Amino acid sequence: MKRAILLSLCLMLCGCVLQSTAPIFAESDGKLILQPFGNQFAPFNKDGGKWKKQTDIVKFDAEGNHYLIHDKAGDIRVLFVALNGPWWVMQAQEQDKPFDYLLARFEGKALVLNTLSCKVLKTNKSMKDAVTFKGDDCTATSGMTKDKFAELTKSPEPAMLKIEPSP
Repeated sequence: MKRAILLSLCLMLCGCVLQSTAPIFAESDGKLILQPFGNQFAPFNKDGGKWKKQTDIVKFDAEGNHYLIHDKAGDIRVLFVALNGPWWVMQAQEQDKPFDYLLARFEGKALVLNTLSCKVLKTNKSMKDAVTFKGDDCTATSGMTKDKFAELTKSPEPAMLKIEPSP
């Protein structure tokens, strides 16, 4: 279930989320945005237009300017980078895998996650120099900058996942 934050969205889409082989953001770009709420969070998936709470709790352990989610299959490293207003970009990586990207914003204490699906990015003309496409997959190029992520917040995809603090 801990991998739900990174993988459940991908499985719901025709294709997957934006990835890169190298990190777009450095450790120094990260902010520990979850710290005021503790380190344990309950994940919720959107099901039939309503939020459905999942049974597992996801623990985000702060390390430097990023978080680690420990899982028996390996750690997931999560870095949050400020964009504009309430928006953040989440850069996440499972050990020895490509980096995945999602948009995030707070609604009260809940952190709502919006996908950056390849299917939708393919239709966005402003991303043509920032993303390459191969089949259902997409990869960020050196043209995928913080400004490009900020541009995507103007018309985000529907949120399908959120996390809320859990005691």
